[in-house]
Amino acid sequence: MPESIESDPNHYPKIQFRNPPFTFHRSLARFCIPLSKFTKLSSNQGKRIRASVVISEPYLPGTSNEGPGSSATTPFVSRLLVVQRSAHDAAFANNWELPGEHAEFGVDQTLLETVVRGTREKTGLRVTGIKRELKGLEYHLSGGGVSKQFVFWVDVQGLEGTRGVQSVQGSHMEGESMRTLIRLDPIEHQAWKWVSERDVDGLHTTAETKECILSALTVIGQGSK
Repeated sequence: MPESIESDPNHYPKIQFRNPPFTFHRSLARFCIPLSKFTKLSSNQGKRIRASVVISEPYLPGTSNEGPGSSATTPFVSRLLVVQRSAHDAAFANNWELPGEHAEFGVDQTLLETVVRGTREKTGLRVTGIKRELKGLEYHLSGGGVSKQFVFWVDVQGLEGTRGVQSVQGSHMEGESMRTLIRLDPIEHQAWKWVSERDVDGLHTTAETKECILSALTVIGQGSK
């Protein structure tokens, strides 16, 4: 496994991390610059920066349909968490999306802190590690301008090391325990669910978001082998 770095001031003395400790992959060190500088990079200039997260779980659907007496089982299927916008949302009502938040000057020192804060605010889950950057996207805002969405695969407290643990229904946390962990802001989001590759086509969302989710699921599947 590639080396990770702690969000410790000893590593980055000019960055004052304000969140509980979390690890991040060494390849993400390029995001450890102040937002004021990050947003002025030529590729980001004039765009509103957003950090969205991929929270994944390995899911065991159950036994295969290979006939009576077969002991074969289906392989693990990669799933990730999506949340549904409020029905009253002005621009993306009822759309499904990856949890995330726009970067805020004076609140987030770096985009990695946006990842941690946004995950907590949108899902109630605490990020313990940021594993890697995934394919992002850009979209036009209803009030004008462009939002550039960076996407990160993260580990969250309570969902680490869940491979191979499942209930008789197939998923390891489909009931009260999962509902207790995930807490949505009812003003912004109305529902959440896990989706696999076969679910993406039926999601009420934009083509760009579907492409982003499918790309993430591909990477998750490769990383789970």
